[in-house]
Amino acid sequence: MRRWPGAVNGAGNACSRSAQTTTTLGTPRLEITPPRAEHVMPDEKRERYRFPRASRLSRTAEFKLVKRAGRSWTGRHLVLGVLAQPEATRARVGIVTTRKVGMAVVRNRIRRRIREVFRLHQFDLISGVWLVTIARPSAANASFQDLERDWLRLAERASILARS
Repeated sequence: MRRWPGAVNGAGNACSRSAQTTTTLGTPRLEITPPRAEHVMPDEKRERYRFPRASRLSRTAEFKLVKRAGRSWTGRHLVLGVLAQPEATRARVGIVTTRKVGMAVVRNRIRRRIREVFRLHQFDLISGVWLVTIARPSAANASFQDLERDWLRLAERASILARS
């Protein structure tokens, strides 16, 4: 059995993903063994840090509703619009990056970073809140840590953090 190149972790242990070469009718074939899932006790509730479509604001009417009926807070790199939706079960986010921010590559990078900030902190937010995050032109030069710090400061000012 062969291991993938670099299949040894920092502690010197072999990783669970491995490859095995077999020969069928004279042609070698590579078989991949998927990594093993960790066992979770049935009574344990594990938080899954995903970002499904249900967590996104996508319709224009939703963005307009947050702008019209919600409140907004301005930070150094971001503007955060917040609208409480009592019937909603989870927090939802919409991201706006205008052409003032930069070229398409820059705008997409900012969107990915803001999505990641929301994904990592979605369980820290109160349920039933809609967020619209608008990137300001200074966000183009901001690092991930700067955007995260700014977003968390705005969320704290908006009183939407459920836990610290």
